[in-house]
Amino acid sequence: QRRVAITAGGSKSGTLGIKPEEMTHEVWNYIFFKDTPVPKTTINKEKLDQMRNEFQYWYPIDIRSSGKDLVQNHLTYWLYNHTAVWDKEPEKWPQSVRANGHLLMDGEKMSKSLGNIISLSEGVQLYSADGMRLALADAGDVLEDANFNTAQANAGILRLYTLIDWIRETVNDLPNLRSGPTDQFYDKVFENDINVAISQADKHYSKTMFREAMIVGFYEFLLARDRYRELSAAGKGMHKDLIRRYIKAQMILLAPVCPHATDYVWREVLKESGSVINASWPECSTPDDSLTKAASHLMECVHDFRFVIFNTDFCFYLKMII
Repeated sequence: QRRVAITAGGSKSGTLGIKPEEMTHEVWNYIFFKDTPVPKTTINKEKLDQMRNEFQYWYPIDIRSSGKDLVQNHLTYWLYNHTAVWDKEPEKWPQSVRANGHLLMDGEKMSKSLGNIISLSEGVQLYSADGMRLALADAGDVLEDANFNTAQANAGILRLYTLIDWIRETVNDLPNLRSGPTDQFYDKVFENDINVAISQADKHYSKTMFREAMIVGFYEFLLARDRYRELSAAGKGMHKDLIRRYIKAQMILLAPVCPHATDYVWREVLKESGSVINASWPECSTPDDSLTKAASHLMECVHDFRFVIFNTDFCFYLKMII
C-alpha cells in the first residue's frame, strides 16, 4: 500500500501516483488473486502489474512473530481472514506463527515504577549491539517469559571479548601448531564436537530457537574447544587444521546473533573474503555418539583421578601438620 498513498488518510499519492479512489474492489482483486482478469480502471496495466508482482513476491508470509497474549484473538482471526480471503489459493496462507512470551528484567516485570526499563538504544550503549543481541537470544524461547539478565549480559560481553582475543593469538600462532594427520583420540573427539555443534545449531536455528542455538553453538562449543586444548596439551598439541575449522565454524554459528564481532574476526583476523553473513553454512559429517560418550567418560575419569589425588595429598598434608 505504500505505492498507493503515503499518509494514512490518503491525502498524498505514493510513488506510482495512484489516487485512493482508483483503488476499487476490482483493482484489489487483481492484485490479490492470480486468476483475476485485468479490471476496468484508469490505472495503466504496467502499474497494476507492478503492484501485483510485488504482492505475489512477498506472499505467503513465511513466519509471523507476535506476543502470546494475541494467540486467542488477533492471531487466530488473522489465520481465519487468510483462509476466508484466499479460500481457493491455500498457498497464500501464512506458513507459520511464532508466539513469544513477555520480557522480564532480572526476573521482574518491567515497569516505570520499578525504574527497570531499558530502551534498545540504552541497551546498545550499555552492552554493545552484539552484547545486547546475545543477551536477548539467551533470555528465552517460545512461550516462556524471557528474562533479560544484566549480569549475564555483562558475562556475554566478556565471553565475546575473550574469544576474539584468543582467536587473534591463536591465528598468529597457527604456523607453530601441529600439522599432518588428525589421528589422535582428542583430534577425533574435537572433530566430532565440531560436527555436533554445526548439526545441532542448524536444527535450532531452523526452528527459531535462538537460546538453544546459543547453548550448542556457542557455550558448549567453547567447552569443547577448552577440552581439546586440555587433552591435546598432554599429547602432541592442537592441530592447525582443526583449530582453523573450529574458528570458522564458531564465527558462522554465532553470526546470526553477533554479526559485528564475527564479521570483524572473519575479515580482519581470518582474512576471509566477503562478509561472514554471506558465508555458506559449514558442512559436517554425521556426529558419532560413541565418540561423544567416550570423551565424556574420559573427562569424568580425569575429574575423579584429580579429586582422589587432591584429597590424598591434602590428607597427607594434614597428617604432617598434626
